[in-house]
Amino acid sequence: MLIFILPPSWDELRARLENRGEDAPEVIELRLKNAEEEMAQVAKFDFVIINELFESALFDLKAIIHAQRLKYAAQRRLRADTFESLNIPESN
Repeated sequence: MLIFILPPSWDELRARLENRGEDAPEVIELRLKNAEEEMAQVAKFDFVIINELFESALFDLKAIIHAQRLKYAAQRRLRADTFESLNIPESN
């Protein structure tokens, strides 16, 4: 499972990097260049979260993790006793 977390906009990404006050301008430019290259790969990911508000992004991340735990293979592994008691064959 691959999750890509995107900023809400390019301007917001730049502002977040600048507002940290940790990096020199040339470091910020390098980070933005790297971010552009990374974002070009977003279609290869299974899920995309837009990190506009932290609480919302965290909720989305938790929802993805929860959904993964509900997939058939995970449930079959974690709740084998339930599947057996319901006479559901493994190949089903």
